Amino acid sequence: MSLHLDKQELENIKTYKYRTNGLTFIEINVFEYFWNFMASILPRRLAPNLLTLSGLIVPLLSFFAVMYYDWTFSKVLPNWVFILAAAALFWYQTIDAIDGK
Repeated sequence: MSLHLDKQELENIKTYKYRTNGLTFIEINVFEYFWNFMASILPRRLAPNLLTLSGLIVPLLSFFAVMYYDWTFSKVLPNWVFILAAAALFWYQTIDAIDGK
């Protein structure tokens, strides 16, 4: 089975631009300003994919900290491990949000 597109459909593909929209009140009124500020302090020549990849480092450190203390997920972990996990999640979300700006 093959797919054939007419001229109008091909033209629509050429002019298509992906856009996201802020859906939550906090994203629009709080995080957008924070993300724009963070994006403004980064060098313009930094590739978005490199930025996202570097954002993965902190969550990996968090993962390895959990694995170091308990491979079986059956022990109580130190409180700082949970704080690190929360910070790692915030870090990755921030880096992922600013990589397109």
